[in-house]
Amino acid sequence: MKDICLNCGKEYKKETWGAECDCDDPNVVHQFKCHGCNNIMGVMIGDDYVGMKKLYCPDCVDKKR
Repeated sequence: MKDICLNCGKEYKKETWGAECDCDDPNVVHQFKCHGCNNIMGVMIGDDYVGMKKLYCPDCVDKKR
């Protein structure tokens, strides 16, 4: 999936630590699918060289509580 700017909605080729956007207030995140329901979430992680093995959205976590 591509990186996306949550300010203007532009999508970019995935870059290590997020792509750069030229809008007025850039806020670019990676897009990942939830392992439970496939909803798309915007995530920025501190170390892109060590990716996440599992990612669950709040709705899937709440369902299991």
